[in-house]
Amino acid sequence: MTCLILITVRLEVVFDVLGMLGRTISVEGYCYRFLPNPTIFRWDRRWFKTKRLLLVFKEHLSRLNGVYAKTGDTPEPLLAIASALEHLSPQLENPSVKDYSPALLASLRRIITTMDRYLKHSSGGWESPSEALVLDVASIHVASLVTDLSRRPSWFVDLFPLRRADDGVNEHTYITFLFQHSRRAAVEIYGDLNGSYDLPIGELKVEAPPPVTDLAVETDELPPPTWRSDARLRDATWCLLVFRMLCWLQLHDFHRDDIMIPRSTTYGSRMPVYIV
Repeated sequence: MTCLILITVRLEVVFDVLGMLGRTISVEGYCYRFLPNPTIFRWDRRWFKTKRLLLVFKEHLSRLNGVYAKTGDTPEPLLAIASALEHLSPQLENPSVKDYSPALLASLRRIITTMDRYLKHSSGGWESPSEALVLDVASIHVASLVTDLSRRPSWFVDLFPLRRADDGVNEHTYITFLFQHSRRAAVEIYGDLNGSYDLPIGELKVEAPPPVTDLAVETDELPPPTWRSDARLRDATWCLLVFRMLCWLQLHDFHRDDIMIPRSTTYGSRMPVYIV
């Protein structure tokens, strides 16, 4: 079972990156969601329900926005994500709305377009992140998952092991991990990602970075700052990428038996190839 969990989380990393950075490939007005799988891994939805992941993400984001509200300066993208989730939630919560519902797919397309606009184009008081920062935040997300699998106790293997039961526990475990470790690694300063495990087990730390002018400057008298200098921009970027990932994986799908055949397996093959 432990080996199966390790494989599942590793596969999740691959598809997380697709959701964060992949292009939207769908035709408006059509409910066909399946794409050719560009990876050598199988996409198995039996472990996670993307609708439920979005709803759990909404709960955690509400807590984060509540903390930001106390500072009087909530980043614009976080408000946009919250608004999008409010409009999307009725469709996610309604069991009669299928994954291929045209209305749901249209909503997801519009949301992803909005998220991409925040990631690529500055508007109003929002300055979009650089491409380097977006890639850095995405790489930190991947690193946090890989780090967890290589340490003991592991969040997914030892503390809160994933299971086959369709009771919503896996989704809550995964999103809580993202806010507990992936997000903290993106916005706080760590020499080692294992430092994000310094909280009591199961305690979710939800804090908002202070305004840039309030960030402590490292001196001989003051302790080094725990927040990165661009923590608020990183925080908003992280939320945009994770929310985009969840929407992208809900909008698209891969057949469970469809995998990319590694080139190494075709060496020496005598199977005929026809080029038309």
